[in-house]
Amino acid sequence: IGLGDNDLTGTIPTEIGNLGQLQSMEISQNRLNGTIPPELANLSSLQYAFIYDNQLTGAIPAELSSWNDTLVFFQLFDNNFTGTGLEEIFCEKYPVDEFPFSMQADCVGPDPEVLCSCCNTCCNASGCGW
Repeated sequence: IGLGDNDLTGTIPTEIGNLGQLQSMEISQNRLNGTIPPELANLSSLQYAFIYDNQLTGAIPAELSSWNDTLVFFQLFDNNFTGTGLEEIFCEKYPVDEFPFSMQADCVGPDPEVLCSCCNTCCNASGCGW
């Protein structure tokens, strides 16, 4: 599903979680707000998740650990997430040198929004370091 850069507003519809065979979700560069619905964990074939550059908030739902077996690329920077969800859901599942997918989040600076020791790229308000 490709809905990036469409100036969409509102929350992420929980019904997207009904698209169990969805392999790519591009909802970045919009004005989506609220939290990531835990129902997205039902996307059991998801390989690519692009949700960066929105106004999303809150913790990353623990249910997203279901993505561990299929995810290849996950971009969620430039939002307002909080907490240790990425660390607990994804990073603690694998040794650092065996992390199976690429992840980018707001995890750098003196007061990072999220903790993510396994992120390939960490971002902050100034941008992302590659």
